[in-house]
Amino acid sequence: MPDVFLLGAGFSRALSDDMPLLDELSELIRGELSDSTCDGLSITQHIVLDDSSAVGFERALSLLATDQPWLNIEENLRNRALFVEMTNALTRVLGMRQNRALAYPPPNWLIDLVRKWHERRCVVITLNYDTLLEKAYAQAVGDTEHFHYSTTYPHAIMSTASLRASILGGGTSYNDTITLLKLHGSINWLYSGSANYRGETLFHVPMDGAWTPDLLTGPDSLHDRRLDKTPLIIPPTAGKTGYFGNEAVDGLWALASASLKRTERLTIMGYSLPATDTAVVDLLRTSLHPEARWNRNLVVDVVDINEGAADHYRKMIPAVNSQQWMPGTESNPIADFVSRYASDGQDS
Repeated sequence: MPDVFLLGAGFSRALSDDMPLLDELSELIRGELSDSTCDGLSITQHIVLDDSSAVGFERALSLLATDQPWLNIEENLRNRALFVEMTNALTRVLGMRQNRALAYPPPNWLIDLVRKWHERRCVVITLNYDTLLEKAYAQAVGDTEHFHYSTTYPHAIMSTASLRASILGGGTSYNDTITLLKLHGSINWLYSGSANYRGETLFHVPMDGAWTPDLLTGPDSLHDRRLDKTPLIIPPTAGKTGYFGNEAVDGLWALASASLKRTERLTIMGYSLPATDTAVVDLLRTSLHPEARWNRNLVVDVVDINEGAADHYRKMIPAVNSQQWMPGTESNPIADFVSRYASDGQDS
């Protein structure tokens, strides 16, 4: 019964100030949209994009990604096109910000944490789109050959190399290392961009395994290797219905639920559990309920810079008794927590 970790945007921000939070990401994406796109926005699109708050950004993505009953087919198609353009902008923004973070050595606590995850075969559920964890793996474990996307990503996702008539790579079972469940997609995951992609094969662009910036434009860049695909970015909103139904995506959520039911220890890092993200709220409420858990002994640590984070979790998920982890000698509660977790024995 491995330890389970749930990561939000605050986790990536803790390892680098260059990694944006959701409200910052909203502004950055708007800045990436072309002038022609902004000039051609409909009234509905103007209204949903004018709210620059994190909640407003979530609602905008939700509305644009799904058909609305009061809009005609032309308006819904234009909304869908704008959503795809925004996800491409999000990928560009996160790629650039991630490269900034990769220009500096990773924090020691990140290496210690990833190494401990590997040793304990932990399940890491992340709601982040970046690939900093994947890139920290080789340096933390010291084995560039052991990590494969086909092992750490436990679902059927193919390399884009297969689109050029290459064969699929093998690899050992993902149980031999970290299990990484990226419930909201990833900047290097690709699909057709269709509103209905049930049964569709998902692809990933292999990233450089070292803690170094990636080539974002030009020949053989991440963008060049996408071919005719678009990034799979699942909105952090209530309106995920259109994104469920693909077997690989649904399988990720099912594995997350099974891991939550089985674990004796859940650590939540940098995730505020917004009420608007009803899919994650319901995932936690149902999977962590005492009647659903396969093991009734559960310790939940909420590692967050906001003092009321644990109280918020207790209100949102009444069946769970969450305890707050606050900074000790360091100003970063995540680094402080990792210092203790990485030095604990297997029975901690």
